[in-house]
Amino acid sequence: MAHCPTCGAALSGHELTCRVCGAPVAFPSLPPGTPLAGGRYVVGRVLGHGGFGITYEAANPVLGRTVAVKEFFPDGSVRQATQLVPPTRLGAGGFHEARQRFIEEARTLARFDHPGIVRVFDVFEENGTAYLVMEFLRGETLGKRIERLGRLGEREVQDIAFRVADALSVVHKAGLLHRDIKPDNIFLTDDGRVVLIDFGAARDFVQGQTVAHTRMVTPGYAPLEQYATSAKLGPYTDLYALGATLYHALTGTLPPTATDRASGVPLPPLPRNVSPRLARLINRSLGMRVADRPGSVEELLRELNRPAAAPSPSLPDLPDPPPPPDPPAFPARPRRRPRPQGGEVDPLAGGALAQPLVFLDLPGLGVLARLEK
Repeated sequence: MAHCPTCGAALSGHELTCRVCGAPVAFPSLPPGTPLAGGRYVVGRVLGHGGFGITYEAANPVLGRTVAVKEFFPDGSVRQATQLVPPTRLGAGGFHEARQRFIEEARTLARFDHPGIVRVFDVFEENGTAYLVMEFLRGETLGKRIERLGRLGEREVQDIAFRVADALSVVHKAGLLHRDIKPDNIFLTDDGRVVLIDFGAARDFVQGQTVAHTRMVTPGYAPLEQYATSAKLGPYTDLYALGATLYHALTGTLPPTATDRASGVPLPPLPRNVSPRLARLINRSLGMRVADRPGSVEELLRELNRPAAAPSPSLPDLPDPPPPPDPPAFPARPRRRPRPQGGEVDPLAGGALAQPLVFLDLPGLGVLARLEK
């Protein structure tokens, strides 16, 4: 998330003046028409500005298609002409390391070919920084949809859960954790896809090993182990965030933060009309102890009685038909009626409900060791 250079207030990335102090705000984005990668891409308008970078709509003149280009531009960076000058707080070594992680994660994402994971076409270095080229998505984030409707029905929420979990299964099998599952990082496209986006916080993990990691949390969605600098992270970390996302979609409100819950704040119950099976799974996913949560996406999908390898259906309008008696199978869901055309939304920058990633420096959480057991 961008901040006002005068008073430090949070900004969406589109204001010309700060809404708090009224000071003029100048985001150092590349001007429209700037060529990148030897002219393979031509920069257009800014789609969004976040703590990790600036995302542009761009044209690929050779292929004649529109793409999204994310520039690695950490908060506090400045620009001299087109050249990025990194923030002094990172230092030369810290900026170089962060830029290399950005490039390596982009290369990892480029291996995926799954309808539920944002497609990456290219990554390159230029102007003292790095750029990630992705598909240009049209539609709205789940966060924007919740903001617009207040809360969603169970059938739609359950379908989103299936398809996000299916995408997460691919990510986890590649040895990665997303680490920032939330409504603003789930994109609902106009053609019916449910796409997991913004892998800026993604990191490698080794099951069962305690590792040091940067504290990066989105309050309300991050489990307690993400608040520590050294913890055992695993698929259950992302599944807590998915459970919090489903809770938010069904209730219209965020669950309490993990730190508040560790201090005794209760989790308000789900609406009574939520089916016992889905309510049980969400409450399990939001378990404070790692051992109380599903240990893998496959376990989560088994609880919902759907195999991980099932194809990703569209959001349904009608109840599912019963499965045929021989052989057992899970029928494809009927395609939903087309959603009204939404606006063009940045596939990596958060929407209006975006909760900021918080970089913490806590001396330690005494409850964490107990909760990991």
